[in-house]
Amino acid sequence: MVRKLPFALCIIFLVLMFSAVPASAAGDGNETVTATPTTATPTPTTATPTPTTATPTPTTATPTPTTATPTPTTATPTPPVATVTATKTATPVPTPGIGWYIVRCNVDGTEVYFDGVYKGSISGGILSVEYQTSQAPYSTIRVSKSGYTTVTQSLPSPPGPGGRVDVYITMQSGPSASGTLNIYSTPSGGSVYIDKKYQGTTPFSISLSPGTYGVQVDKSGYSTTAETVIISAGQTITRSYNLQQKTAYGSLMITSEPDNAYAYVDGKNVGITAVTVNDLVAGNHNIRLAAPGYSDWTTMQYVKAGAIMTVHGTLKPSSSGNGYIRVISYPGEAEVYLNGQYMGKTNDDGIPGAYTLTVSPGTYKVSVELTGYRDYDQTVTAGAGQTVTLNANLVPISEAAKGELSISSTPSGANVFVDNEYKGITPVKIPGVTSGTRDVLLKLSGYQDNEDQVNVPAGGTATVSVAMKPQGEAKATPGFGITAAFTALGLAGLFARRRGRI
Repeated sequence: MVRKLPFALCIIFLVLMFSAVPASAAGDGNETVTATPTTATPTPTTATPTPTTATPTPTTATPTPTTATPTPTTATPTPPVATVTATKTATPVPTPGIGWYIVRCNVDGTEVYFDGVYKGSISGGILSVEYQTSQAPYSTIRVSKSGYTTVTQSLPSPPGPGGRVDVYITMQSGPSASGTLNIYSTPSGGSVYIDKKYQGTTPFSISLSPGTYGVQVDKSGYSTTAETVIISAGQTITRSYNLQQKTAYGSLMITSEPDNAYAYVDGKNVGITAVTVNDLVAGNHNIRLAAPGYSDWTTMQYVKAGAIMTVHGTLKPSSSGNGYIRVISYPGEAEVYLNGQYMGKTNDDGIPGAYTLTVSPGTYKVSVELTGYRDYDQTVTAGAGQTVTLNANLVPISEAAKGELSISSTPSGANVFVDNEYKGITPVKIPGVTSGTRDVLLKLSGYQDNEDQVNVPAGGTATVSVAMKPQGEAKATPGFGITAAFTALGLAGLFARRRGRI
């Protein structure tokens, strides 16, 4: 019975549908009677579409995973980009015929030079330097940075094609005991000579001990350029030269009576006689010769292109009977004072670090001063026609003042220790001793040790003479039993003084 009920309802539904069409078309009064079952019948019909409307719900939700699917697709390219970038930075691209030096250093910003030629600076602890296997091998590497000690060492064997050679450098903080000289030229490629020894080609850089050096730059087809450069510890000096192309040049040989006169060509010092000056532009040139005790000699000399001309000057003794004091300072451009009066700077007509004073015979106090350095004082005596030379090695104010110890013993041969550091055997002179109170100990086999404190003056010399006592004798009184003698040798910076400046 239950199973037949849906079937009966379907029959009734079909009958009502077919019967509703004519009833509507006729428009007669039977419409009211027919509508009664029609109103009751649609009740299940209205409920039937409910699952139909709900059915599309999963259809609408289905695209949701489709929209989410591209998310990993967008993120996927990210890792390859990072991988490619890191590879190019760390590893040079292999190229036929080219290898690489990989310089590794613990301090970024350190400048790297191969055989004096700048190659770059350390970044991220590394610098890659290209090496063409067809070129001559590099020999040395130098790395430097302000505030660190410069490191110079030999390079290992060069890399082969596509190969790499690691070079490890460890920088140590501390002041540099040397100075740096950078040399550039226009055009580049000039051969650099320092004290007549070939060093490399421009652009060029080299670390040098403090002192005075002769620098020369040569290039085929260009005139030679030369000058004197003074290097100080921790100082960087840069020289740039505009090389002059040769056109019509000649040479001039200059001689004098007496010899060793200072020679000047067009106001520029070219050395002392006898001297040959090359690469002079063809034409007239002014020649001047000067020597202490003699009057200057001047003339005009024509130089012919492609020829070597000669000129000889005879200097006459000066009738004034003057003496001369020649002051050479390290570094140059220092102020020179004579008995407290400013006289000039140590550049002597273009010669760096030198200045000559013309004085009447007598004794004078010479002072040399330069900002940032301790004053240098010296008392000298110059006779008529005599030249006295002073070498003023100026000490930076930041450095401790130094003095000298002169120690002798009776008998000689005693081992000398200063502040527990061995210094030599008596008699001995010990320069560069930090000024102030120093512990001095003398030891000699068969004799009692002798120890005392000695005061070393800045810029002066403390002289100590000790009589050693044999073993077995009464114990020596502690100390040297004498008063050390101090000899003033250019005491620098001990007294403040005021002078007028010009």
